Amino acid sequence: MSSRACPAAGSAPAAPAAPGALVPAAAQQRAATQDRAAVEDMVCAVMQGKHDRLGSSSPLRVLPLDICKYIADAAATYVVAMHRWACC
Repeated sequence: MSSRACPAAGSAPAAPAAPGALVPAAAQQRAATQDRAAVEDMVCAVMQGKHDRLGSSSPLRVLPLDICKYIADAAATYVVAMHRWACC
C-alpha cells in the first residue's frame, strides 16, 4: 500500500509544477539567500583590504576599521538594492 495520502473524494490530484518553477515563497527565500550571499561577498571583499597579506597593497589598509565597516555597510546596501532591481 502506498504511503501517500489519497486526495479528497471528487477532487483531482494537483498537477505537478513545471520543472524549475518556484512557488512565490520559495522564490522569495531564494532571493533572500542570494541577497545574503551577495552581501557576505561584498563585506568579505572590503574587509580583506584590512588583512596584512591580502590587503598589503590596498588603499583600505590605511583607513580606520570604523571607516571600512561604514564602506562595507554602504556597499552591502548597494549590492542588495542592485540585486533586487536586476532580479525583478
